[in-house]
Amino acid sequence: MNKSFLQDILKRINEHNEGSITEDLCFHFSQTPDNEQCGETVSIMGYKNPYTRKNVYGLRTKNYPLTDIAYALENEESDVYKAMKQALPRLTQKEWYAFTRLITLICCDLEKETD
Repeated sequence: MNKSFLQDILKRINEHNEGSITEDLCFHFSQTPDNEQCGETVSIMGYKNPYTRKNVYGLRTKNYPLTDIAYALENEESDVYKAMKQALPRLTQKEWYAFTRLITLICCDLEKETD
């Protein structure tokens, strides 16, 4: 049985296999311009977690760990939430919070401490 995208990414993180995730995205999904751009922008790399101050391997862009972006997204009063309400008028704050919390937790789970 083939591993999922997240399983493959987690394996690379645990092995400290730094670099682009483009190949992983295109293998598990499709080789489209948006997947390629995502893979070129998000990489596996080592960095210091700004909250725990511990060295970790995880997913990040040139400027931010994905955990930082996810935490910022959780603010339901943000312009992002307002835009989502326009696209999905029945989206409740409870649903928005559940979605953003899950995304944050997934990003946190993909972040692994180094020795």
